[in-house]
Amino acid sequence: MTTIVESELLLDLPPDAARSVLLLGTPATLEAGTVLFDLGGDADRLFLIRRGRIALTLPMKVEGRVADVLVEEKVGGEVVGWSAIIPPHRFTLKA
Repeated sequence: MTTIVESELLLDLPPDAARSVLLLGTPATLEAGTVLFDLGGDADRLFLIRRGRIALTLPMKVEGRVADVLVEEKVGGEVVGWSAIIPPHRFTLKA
């Protein structure tokens, strides 16, 4: 992944530094509905969305059953998984 993309993660970096950051990543194409991480899981990576959208949800008990409630959606250029760089390195939502 060496193509420079518009992203909040890379916004203030010079092009060479942005390329270096992108080289740390692993490109992946995911099917709709794929779970990237679960609430409380080890946060060992963050995700730069190139295109598509990611739903960030929180499990809540609704009418006697647990359901994933949408908290926020992220789209191309945005980042999810910031817990990877903030102790205690546990995901606080599901994506």
